Amino acid sequence: MLHPPNVNSSRTQSIVLAISFLMATVVPAGEVTIHRDDWGVPHIYADLEEDGFFGLGYALAEDRLERFLGSLLWATGKLAAVRGESALESDLEKRLWMHSQEAQQGLLRLSPQLSANYEAFVEGVKRYMDHQPDHVPEWAPDFDATTMVVLTRAVLMQGMVLPDALGEVRRGGAPLFTAQELVAQKEQGASNGWVLAPWRTAAGATMVLADPHVSINDGSYYEYRLTSGTLKSCGYSLGPLLWQAHNRHVAWALTTGAPDVADCYAVGIDPNNPTTYQFNQQWHEMVTRQVSIDVLGSEPVQFTLEYVRLNDVLSPVVGRDATSAYVICTPYMHDAGTLDEEIYRINLARNVGEVRVAMKRLGMFPQTVLVGDSQGGMYYVRAGKTPKRPSGFDWSRPVS
Repeated sequence: MLHPPNVNSSRTQSIVLAISFLMATVVPAGEVTIHRDDWGVPHIYADLEEDGFFGLGYALAEDRLERFLGSLLWATGKLAAVRGESALESDLEKRLWMHSQEAQQGLLRLSPQLSANYEAFVEGVKRYMDHQPDHVPEWAPDFDATTMVVLTRAVLMQGMVLPDALGEVRRGGAPLFTAQELVAQKEQGASNGWVLAPWRTAAGATMVLADPHVSINDGSYYEYRLTSGTLKSCGYSLGPLLWQAHNRHVAWALTTGAPDVADCYAVGIDPNNPTTYQFNQQWHEMVTRQVSIDVLGSEPVQFTLEYVRLNDVLSPVVGRDATSAYVICTPYMHDAGTLDEEIYRINLARNVGEVRVAMKRLGMFPQTVLVGDSQGGMYYVRAGKTPKRPSGFDWSRPVS
């Protein structure tokens, strides 16, 4: 049974939540304490990891429920149902990249503990909604742990993968719809970070600075401190993803490394059958998907989405002209959930060596990763799954 906190209580007052809930696996009843410091940041304490994530979801909902729910609509391509036609192209882009479909497989890639943590985070958000119905907007969507993987995938694909790829499409002269143009024109961020070894500091301690240049008021980017079981993490989360953080042994900074991790291909099409394309001197039929997008104030809009299989990757058609279909191919298309597990393992790491083992999953999006541990170990890598490209082509433009 939950004893909900008084939302008018002092920001420095401790809140104790007695929780008992069911997930895919049986979760013991536990106790979560949320203490807010003078700046309102939640310090969450629990004996079990999943209980701590329950508290993280509850605290986030308490602070910014409506914005968080809006970010879920954006990520799943359902924003037009609330905002109307102005959000239709944004929804179309999210549907094109199959975030929701890929996240279903992504959830299965999570370890049992991380999957339980994500389920508990969702239950924490919903528990707040149950006990504070006046704070729940009428348009609140249904969501589950899979939606959390959709969120992390959509945010990082749009911010780290698609700008360069859509820029290549533009340089090839292919028409893009407005939402794609905005992503293609997006300038790279200017985050920074550094690490000092303990023998370089007056305190004799490793120092790590991370300046990601991200708004702290974003609907899903959330400051926290979490102590639950053996997991002790402090920093900023992306929903339940403990994204830019540190524990008692390891700290890390992430900056936009910007290796080119996606390519645009211009594949020839049959003018008499526009869903037939030529690749490796053979003709193939495109994979097509029918989607219906609800739009506030009007009838649902139907779209046919097209895909070409390149390098064993299902790659979306993002533009066309009279002779070619322009396709984006990236190794991140079918690996939803891999980043979530990698970041989770980094949060559990006790030294630089364990961070390196965690990163062998190769889920990290294009980032410069700087790591320091309490023993003075340091690590730097410009991460990102860059395709192996044969020479003789200009990979900054569509390749045919």
